[in-house]
Amino acid sequence: MEIHDGCEALGLLADADGGTVTGARILPRGGEEQHHDADLVVDATGRGNRGLTWLAELGYQPPVEDRVDPGTVYVSRDYRRTPGETDFAAFISSPSPDVPYGGVAIAAEGDRWMVTLLGVGSDQAPPVDPDGFLTFAGRLPAPELHALLSRAEPLGPPKRMRLPTSVRRRYEHLTRLPEGFIAVADAVCSFNPAYGQGMTVAAVEAMVLRDCLRRGRRELPRRFFAGAAKVVDVPWDMAVGADLRYPTVVGPRSRRTRFLNGYVARLHVAAARHAVVGRRFLSVANLMTPPPGLFAPGIVARVLWSGGRTVPTAAHRKSDAAGEKLLVR
Repeated sequence: MEIHDGCEALGLLADADGGTVTGARILPRGGEEQHHDADLVVDATGRGNRGLTWLAELGYQPPVEDRVDPGTVYVSRDYRRTPGETDFAAFISSPSPDVPYGGVAIAAEGDRWMVTLLGVGSDQAPPVDPDGFLTFAGRLPAPELHALLSRAEPLGPPKRMRLPTSVRRRYEHLTRLPEGFIAVADAVCSFNPAYGQGMTVAAVEAMVLRDCLRRGRRELPRRFFAGAAKVVDVPWDMAVGADLRYPTVVGPRSRRTRFLNGYVARLHVAAARHAVVGRRFLSVANLMTPPPGLFAPGIVARVLWSGGRTVPTAAHRKSDAAGEKLLVR
């Protein structure tokens, strides 16, 4: 195996009729363009996704894209952490359609608090000025984060990041694909990173590629993209469905989406009372259990029993390995 670092991928090499990708063109930093032959070229260029341009250069149509803009803005700032000052190692206040803003503080190396405030919708973006940042933290339903920031020493200015649009590229629907080329991970589907699904999906797609290669190279791209689509279906539906709970997020709201969102909302209420429900949801969200697991009789019974009652307002705490606490509101 050879690794060529410090290089820019410029495009694809192909045979005379463009039916098979035969390698890649790269540009070493400070050097001249090089051509490298390959039996298989994998586009892992992420959200930037150069692969669409490369395929167009060979005369191929781009795949149809599904897009949902979550409309989320993050503003982050580091603070000095005094060990032992708090009895929790992390704080999470998640946004919801009723309260479309939240905040996170995580104890990090170097005696730091990594703090992020977020808002869903253009009118909910956290301010980037220090006073506004602190005032925004005071809007959270739980007071712990505002109290922490009021006394902690800032280690730099607030920094803003606009959450990129979630994009799913439907390679599996293309009727014409070159042999010798596939795309993986964010180049196929880039998720709202708030749900922590991208790396898991990429790992499962690698397993799909492994299994496809074991069956030979014939029509490898078509077989791989069909298998990858099945992997993406579940986390995409969950992430996009969760984003579409917010009225400010633009996107198609099918009857299925509305049903799942209603059920998951009730499931979250049940999870606050029944640990088995919470574990099952996390297992499905992390691709460890198929989605029908959310509708197992024992889970459905607890969801229906919990009804539409609100989640208890008291903070949920559990000890971590260091003896401190994770506090979630």
